[in-house]
Amino acid sequence: MSELYRRHVAGDGSPQLCAWLNNQGYRTTRNTLCRSETLERYMDSGFPAGLLRIHDLKCTCGNRLTNGGCPNHFLIGGAHEEVIALDLWQQYQERRRQIKETAPRSRKADYMLSGLVRHQTCRGGTSLNPQQSTRKKKKVITPGHAYRCSSRIPSGGTACDGVWIQREKVEAAFLRRLRTKAAGIDQAPAAEQQQRDLAAERRRVVKHRTELQAQHAKSVEALKRLAVDNALDPDKYPEGRYEEARGTLVAQRDTIKRELDKVAEAEELPRIETFRPLAVGLIEEWGSLLTTERNAIIRQLVRRVMLIRNGEPGEDGLIEIRPVWEPDPWTPPAVPPAEGASELATTATTAELALAG
Repeated sequence: MSELYRRHVAGDGSPQLCAWLNNQGYRTTRNTLCRSETLERYMDSGFPAGLLRIHDLKCTCGNRLTNGGCPNHFLIGGAHEEVIALDLWQQYQERRRQIKETAPRSRKADYMLSGLVRHQTCRGGTSLNPQQSTRKKKKVITPGHAYRCSSRIPSGGTACDGVWIQREKVEAAFLRRLRTKAAGIDQAPAAEQQQRDLAAERRRVVKHRTELQAQHAKSVEALKRLAVDNALDPDKYPEGRYEEARGTLVAQRDTIKRELDKVAEAEELPRIETFRPLAVGLIEEWGSLLTTERNAIIRQLVRRVMLIRNGEPGEDGLIEIRPVWEPDPWTPPAVPPAEGASELATTATTAELALAG
């Protein structure tokens, strides 16, 4: 099982993983060949990592998406023993997130920076322009010649001022910057004790988060039961007692939610030490790596590569690398929910409960 996760993190997609399993003689519980959607659903479930996938009680899908396709869920720690390490599960989740945020045509990397290059001015994507030339009186088209802003031409030049830089120059500049950053990581290798401390801290945070998620689910369920009980028998509670009980449960739920948000914020920005094993010796091994392997490694280290216009179009521009362990300046500020919004999210009216049957 661990081999599946390691292969996916290294860049293999679901079809390649299914082909590997089928060729090894593995079959499903129904003795059929492994298929991508079934394998993805199982690997995403978190069960091999010792987790259970819980459907959000606030979801309005009516449990129609019973095949695991509903995105409204959370994971809690299960009683069963995990068969993959926590750090491998986290790497898998990050890889899955990268795939979801990458356009399908960029998932199979033709170039080492496929899916990563953005224009800083408009924050839009880029595309690679081919070069057309004439050799021996024949037209020759060279694909992937230069990066250009994808927003400028469709908007008639009004969306932004555009950028155009030859791909080879972008890749050469990227490698120079990467050598600098990799050297900064390599100069201070982490001690073995520090690595153990980091792993222990990650386990503690994950355990705390799963406990909070379970408490939050219980408080939401208690609110639902209270609302149903009051709707079926309004005279059961003396005057003011229902409101008092509901207020206590709402306060408890919101307190847990705030704690969950704090845990999410603490986990959002990874530490540079996490990437030390990946970065050590990266430049020395670069020449032996395939393009797809280079792209897969870069995606684990770099959030994006930004192109900056420097003068007139066609002139050499600047690039900026944004590593994943540094704060993302493009992240929008969190917008606090409107007052009372959280209560509306989990409180059902009598009419809603009657419709629910």
